[in-house]
Amino acid sequence: MTEKTEAPKSLGALVKKEIVTQKISASCCRRAFLCAVCRGSGTFYIKSADYGVTVTGADHELIQKCVAIVKSITAVEPEVKLHSYANKLGPDELFEFDLKHSDGVYDKLVEAGILPPPSVPDALCPPYVIEKSCCKISYLMGAFVSCGTLSAPKEASDGKSSGYYMGFNFSSEAQAKFMADLLNGYDANAKVRKRGENYSAYIKDAEKISDMLTRMHAVSGMLELQNIMLYRLLKNNSNRYSNCEAANISKTVNAAVKQLEAIDKLKRAGILDSLDASLQDVAAARLNNPDATLNELTEIIPGHPNRGAVNHRLKRLLDLSEAVKD
Repeated sequence: MTEKTEAPKSLGALVKKEIVTQKISASCCRRAFLCAVCRGSGTFYIKSADYGVTVTGADHELIQKCVAIVKSITAVEPEVKLHSYANKLGPDELFEFDLKHSDGVYDKLVEAGILPPPSVPDALCPPYVIEKSCCKISYLMGAFVSCGTLSAPKEASDGKSSGYYMGFNFSSEAQAKFMADLLNGYDANAKVRKRGENYSAYIKDAEKISDMLTRMHAVSGMLELQNIMLYRLLKNNSNRYSNCEAANISKTVNAAVKQLEAIDKLKRAGILDSLDASLQDVAAARLNNPDATLNELTEIIPGHPNRGAVNHRLKRLLDLSEAVKD
């Protein structure tokens, strides 16, 4: 493999890395994840003696993750091929693997609902594959790492909407509309547009994008996006903020980082739903309002507990998360 100089990662690359490195425990969620990747970066082919789908990507870790899922379902491990090529920035690499009919892999994945039947190669994901809410999220995660883009420039005319973009690019309009409908199930206000030969399901509102990152368990990416939003807001309204106010905002953001990571850890460990209602209410309020102060959280949480009670419950969530093994 060619040695490459590590370039600074974009926000989109950071989010993809965060998603790919997450462990997907449930078999139903692994199926949904692979189903999305195959539609996001897979190409159906027919050759003289065979047919199947080739999955291609630049992220070796993603390709290996998909190969492992294929093996767990079919008992066959597809061979990963490396292709090197040159671009303006120097040498680069692409990885690919085939899901072949001749190996029996294609047919088993069709039976599992992951791949479309050969007679309808552009078929949408079957409803039963994403029937559960956890599987819907896994499908979104698979789609983003395979065909997603994310941009949030620091320099723009305002702190909320200008320049923010999350997109999912497909060769099929039907696939893009399917993705937009899935996103809009979470009130994302997603739309579809044609871009060259492809179609994109996209979101342009920063708060909606932040919410989707939270749902996809990309907590670090969401916090980085919130930091960019805060930076833009402070810069464009600098005359309205004193140094003291800015410091207080920074302190709130830093505290929220630890709280959100703790809540996400408890959620992924299956512990959050077993906690008492008061802790669940605080966790939900913090997840849905990552930049809220303690005073603001008291107004959001049912029963309006006082500031001290909210702070105590957040500390309790932090303590519980520290007891969970990574």
